Amino acid sequence: MEELVDVLDENGKKIGVCTRAEVHEKGLWHKSVHVWIVSNSGKLLLQKRCKTKKFYPNVWDCAFAGHVDYDESSLNACLREGKEELGIELDEKKLKFLFTNKESLFHDGIVNNEFVDIFVYEDDVDLNNLTLQADEVSDVKMVEAEKFFQLIKKHSNDILYHSDKEYEYLENYIKNNLVCV
Repeated sequence: MEELVDVLDENGKKIGVCTRAEVHEKGLWHKSVHVWIVSNSGKLLLQKRCKTKKFYPNVWDCAFAGHVDYDESSLNACLREGKEELGIELDEKKLKFLFTNKESLFHDGIVNNEFVDIFVYEDDVDLNNLTLQADEVSDVKMVEAEKFFQLIKKHSNDILYHSDKEYEYLENYIKNNLVCV
């Protein structure tokens, strides 16, 4: 069965339901989540999107991300996507909401108009204990936050670029909440 998502208006209000494929074909607004996993030592867990992805294949991205399904909360989407993409059971108390970003991305004919709820998850994840979803994730790695933000400022082609605002919030969160950085 095709995945259903809530359709939103330009202000984020629910106005209908359609398939995930339709929201991209028609450029309709919908909701998604990005989760950044940050270790206690200030490293970011990044995933490499598999080479068969239609949208930005073979580039590094946040720990995991995904659409918020029809009538699903963003929190539940985070818990579901963490389990699906990386095989981890998240402790919802460790998920910290940063902000909602309204973004439009265009790639190879796909229009992605989203309200993205961005979360940070503080945990020392053992990469060896992850189970990667083969059709989503080809690799994972830990990267020093400082090095990651340097790559972002250079607009590295190896990283899926979301928005200055998302990276600014993430960098400020790390600087203000992790004493080791």
